[in-house]
Amino acid sequence: MVERIGGGKRLPPTGIETWSNSGGTGVCSVVDMCCCSGAGGRVPGLVASLLNLMVGAGRECYIVGGAARAMLLGQRANDWDVATSASPSDIGSILRGMNLIRKGERHGTIGVERDGVNVEFTTFRTEGEYSDGRRPDSVRFVSDIREDLSRRDFTLNAIALRWPDLAVVDPFHGARDLRRGILRCVGDAAERFREDALRMMRAVRFESEHGWTIERRTRAAIATNAGRLDGISRERVRDELSRLIVGPGAAAALRDMISLGLMARVIPEFMDSVGYPTGSPDGTLDEHAIRATESVRPFLPLRLAALLHDIAKPGCFIVDGDGRGRFFGHDSAGAEMAGVVLRRLKYPGAIARRVRVLIREHMFFYDPSVTDAGLRRLIGRVGEENVFDLLELRRADAAAWGVAAGPFLKQVENRIRFILDAEQPVNGSSLAVDGRDVMAALGIGPGPRVGKVLRRLLEAVMNDPALNERGKLMALIESMRACDSQSTDS
Repeated sequence: MVERIGGGKRLPPTGIETWSNSGGTGVCSVVDMCCCSGAGGRVPGLVASLLNLMVGAGRECYIVGGAARAMLLGQRANDWDVATSASPSDIGSILRGMNLIRKGERHGTIGVERDGVNVEFTTFRTEGEYSDGRRPDSVRFVSDIREDLSRRDFTLNAIALRWPDLAVVDPFHGARDLRRGILRCVGDAAERFREDALRMMRAVRFESEHGWTIERRTRAAIATNAGRLDGISRERVRDELSRLIVGPGAAAALRDMISLGLMARVIPEFMDSVGYPTGSPDGTLDEHAIRATESVRPFLPLRLAALLHDIAKPGCFIVDGDGRGRFFGHDSAGAEMAGVVLRRLKYPGAIARRVRVLIREHMFFYDPSVTDAGLRRLIGRVGEENVFDLLELRRADAAAWGVAAGPFLKQVENRIRFILDAEQPVNGSSLAVDGRDVMAALGIGPGPRVGKVLRRLLEAVMNDPALNERGKLMALIESMRACDSQSTDS
């Protein structure tokens, strides 16, 4: 039975219509077409044309997953998942002539990508046992959308919108949970996590991205099964962590990762910071790191650096001669620890290098006495691409301690901008000469002496940028040769 809404009834402010489902059919009130195809929830022309092809060929099609959630909330969907009664061979036949992506065909999925729009058609299916805790041993194609929805992870992912009338199929009351912002597993939560342990990371990632609250039984099942995350590939865990940490609710999600036992499986090194006293009234070291993380903009290397910037502090603690606690060297030690963490999680080298640089340099000295030469050296050490992220990290670090960075850091930022705008030399590539010039001037071949001379030239122009002209630098090289000759003669 399909109950329809007449009279142009509008969606409530949440974007989700309410209904009664006393009949137990799981097919509920149809969402008003005007609302679903409005500014936020419009179905792109490509998607609609593909759906019409499938339905015109006599196959059932339902919009599911994130696209269904987005339409119910009046939001724009990026990717479109469609569950269909068509077999994989039927999908390929009906959509022949399209640029089909068939890598998931064995499991019933065929994709279409065009003009930045991604659509995946998957045959109604159920799944067999998950003996490895990652993927089903087998899939079985079925004829009922309700059976298909019963295999999904969370109730708000177990909603389907029938094409073309957009009737809502919701056997697990996912729309109610979506309206309330509740994350609840379909059926037995422990069983869902035994099937695929990555679902636990997906839960906290959804919490970060959407602000949803993980309900009590689902939380308990995560805490009980957190150890199963060890059997998941680090790449899959990394991808969930990356999306979580740049989400608007990253702070709450990171706290749940700690309390539910996930952090101990993903970044066990961080657990030494949990509850570690800071000696200040604002809390513990883990809370400081989380506050710093949410204080920087959602750029992955910067957020990773903020989360890990003090990770070595517990291991670097000493009491100095005055009886004060110190964390000498925690910046360089933290950079090394972060490198270990990021390598284990299979982060690309470019991201890992940026994170290590930011952590290594986050304690850089700044006050009005810092010279321009000192700032040029700082830029040279961290790289032009990282220097403003470093300043942002330093501000966030201070803010997480409950103090302002002060006007001096803003002055440093302005001076750094002036140095870069003026194209003053900050690294070897800025020099007006290169290794070939050095070899020609000294009559030598490649070797360590060339690098030594270039470093001496860079030091000279760091102190006096006016020296960075070819003629002046060639004269300096000549003077170095003369000095070296005198040293040799003596």
